[in-house]
Amino acid sequence: MSVPGGATGNPRAASADADVSAPPPRRFDRLRIATDRVPTKWFAAIGTGVFLMASAAFGGLADAPEAPVATLDLGAPHTTEQITLEIQEVVVVDDLPELYLDLAPGHRVVAVLVHATNEWTEPQTATLLSSGIRDLLRLDIEGLVDARPIEIIRVDDNTATPVLQPDLRTPLAFLWSVPADTVADGDDVTVQVFDETFSVGQVVWSARLWGDPVLAATVDATVEDLGGLEDEQ
Repeated sequence: MSVPGGATGNPRAASADADVSAPPPRRFDRLRIATDRVPTKWFAAIGTGVFLMASAAFGGLADAPEAPVATLDLGAPHTTEQITLEIQEVVVVDDLPELYLDLAPGHRVVAVLVHATNEWTEPQTATLLSSGIRDLLRLDIEGLVDARPIEIIRVDDNTATPVLQPDLRTPLAFLWSVPADTVADGDDVTVQVFDETFSVGQVVWSARLWGDPVLAATVDATVEDLGGLEDEQ
């Protein structure tokens, strides 16, 4: 028996016709439904993993461009938010007995004379026990075991571990111990100047530090041999 309008009167057949006419769920709809049940914080990890895999396939992440290393003349200032350094000269001496330096047999002292101005808002101590002032200068000399200094002194009063007050220009000497045959009068040496980044540490105790030195400039100098300073007195 037919039904007006062309319907068969069979509800199961009508349902089948409706199923055939309905579009199948799209795969993106299924993905959207699935991701609705994924915690949001997972997306960061998933996205990072996909990004790293894609980056590896195309040669890895591009390195950030390094800042160019400047070449400075003696006396030229190098200024950062931390400090201004002016390399004045480089000298070599037999010893500085008043400082009780622990020199190995056959070693002499190379001193880089510097004018330093603390540009920060707080005092900075030139100590060898922590990062900061000690890591601002290094010597590029063949045969030098440790490019960091063995001592930092204030030149006008021979104070070791001097404290640099803000906005105060202070004469310093960065000292290195070198084999006696490493540096001679008239030799050319390179002083490396580093920039540091300020950070606040909060692991065991709170600390406000300058660190992570990055080479920023070089200064070429000719060494002057002063021999034994006590002989000139």
